Amino acid sequence: VTRATATSVPTFACVAVFVRDEERRIAERALRGSLALQQATFDASGDGFLVTDADEAALTCNRQMMTMWRLDPLNAASWEHMLRMPDITSQLVDPDAFLSDLDALRETPDATFFRRLELTDGRVFELQATPRIADGKNLGRVFSFRDMTERVRAQAELLASREALLQAQKMDAVGRLAGGVAHDFNNLLTVITSYVHFLRKGSTRGIKTEDALDEIASAAHRAAELTRQLLAFSRKQVLVARVLDLNELVTELVRMLRRLLGDDIELETHLAEDLGRVRADRAQLDQVVMNLVVNGRDAMPNGGRLTITTRNEDVVPGSGGAPLEAKPGAYVSVAVSDEASGMAEATLLRVFDPFF
Repeated sequence: VTRATATSVPTFACVAVFVRDEERRIAERALRGSLALQQATFDASGDGFLVTDADEAALTCNRQMMTMWRLDPLNAASWEHMLRMPDITSQLVDPDAFLSDLDALRETPDATFFRRLELTDGRVFELQATPRIADGKNLGRVFSFRDMTERVRAQAELLASREALLQAQKMDAVGRLAGGVAHDFNNLLTVITSYVHFLRKGSTRGIKTEDALDEIASAAHRAAELTRQLLAFSRKQVLVARVLDLNELVTELVRMLRRLLGDDIELETHLAEDLGRVRADRAQLDQVVMNLVVNGRDAMPNGGRLTITTRNEDVVPGSGGAPLEAKPGAYVSVAVSDEASGMAEATLLRVFDPFF
């Protein structure tokens, strides 16, 4: 082994230096590759991102941020406080509110902030400002901007379509209401004209003149009640509700209806003796029962049996045909049954549509 001179370098020392230098270059290449990957990922995002320090100074932003705000990269040197630049604030519909929000963020550095920004060119951005926390320290914020213009436009178009649909449904409902009212009035006019015919021609059914006049007056009274209901509906007023005995109501209606249904329709009643009282509008109940009876008659052109039944019911929501939204408790039921074949499937699906 020879002794090294003052100017010579041992072989093992040269190898060690070479190894350390190669490790450094490998580490630098790995770091550059990682940073390039991060920047590529950063730039590939569809949202605009801006990272700031605790003093709101810009540290970095992605390509989408510049594209969304139409910033010129050649002016990047002046972007220290990017969000307060006229290049950005001049694009906002309400720049003063935006700047006030930035001031408020400085006072609450740990708060997460959301805001919708409207731009003068019609675009809409969604802003989210999130604190950057590391080792328990607040290092600044990440501002993200998402272009919501198409979504907002689509929502506006959907809302307009819904409004148009609702308006069409309202007009359809008004049309069906008019048809229903015409049907109700026609039923009452049938009563009046029938008894007038009996009085003029002389009745073969043993109807007394006084009874006929009473039925005509009763039908005219019901027509007036129907008019009152329409006026209440148009003014959105509460109808007149009072305590009623449904057995009495059915008995009075049957006396009128039996003579008008014709000889081929047999009208029966099964009325509960201990029937409870109800609080309801008399004119409405008259129309309901009358319409059900007339519909039953029309469904049996060759004749048949019509039955009106009253009974007390203990309602349990969702059982026995009771709707789920019904309140449990004691109710009174009025049922009108006929011997017809029933409704078609398409009609049955809409049976509870208003005015159908």
